[in-house]
Amino acid sequence: MVLLDIMMQIFYIILGIVVVAVLAGIAGQYWYVNTKLEKPKYKTISTHGGYEVRAYEPYIIASTEVLDTDQVMNTGFSIVADYIFGNNTREGASEPVAMTAPVFDQVKQNKSITMTAPVLDEAGKNGTRIVSFVMPSRYTRATLPKPNNPKVQITQVPAETWAVSTYSGLTSSEKKQEQYKKLVKQLDEDGVFHTEEWKAASYDPPSTIPFLRTHEIWIKLER
Repeated sequence: MVLLDIMMQIFYIILGIVVVAVLAGIAGQYWYVNTKLEKPKYKTISTHGGYEVRAYEPYIIASTEVLDTDQVMNTGFSIVADYIFGNNTREGASEPVAMTAPVFDQVKQNKSITMTAPVLDEAGKNGTRIVSFVMPSRYTRATLPKPNNPKVQITQVPAETWAVSTYSGLTSSEKKQEQYKKLVKQLDEDGVFHTEEWKAASYDPPSTIPFLRTHEIWIKLER
């Protein structure tokens, strides 16, 4: 019995250490994403019940066009991540580019492809989508490393104004559509003129526990 008690005590000590380590890792990841990862710069124009109106500053994106399948984000993410991890050329050498947030899943209806956002998944032509990363603000088009992969394109995005709503937990295509329709209804009820252009933003890696994940729906407003 004494030996069993000792073993149980050791087990609970180890279990406690593991739990503390996991919680510390989660807290550290949450802190890093929310305080250290660079995000697109904006000013909040107004705050409403359930959404904000934000004016975003110009930024640069690296993007790729991929087939619209269930793996669209994984495929596109891998191609553009390969670029920022060093498959590029600047002054005769490669240069890693810092990661930013959020990851965007953007849909444009009945329009030609033009891109906005950090990591963006945008509806394109002929069953394709566009996945993009926002480039760190320290770069200009002239100083940004050139992609070695011709599938990666660099685009300058102008200043734009968006209505943005926030939700948490797990997300999916259906959830994004649901949140998008909810925001459209709110904008229409408030008499806010908006376009059909919208995108979904996710700020956390898949390892983040669901209730700590932050997602947004962005709808572009008319000028």
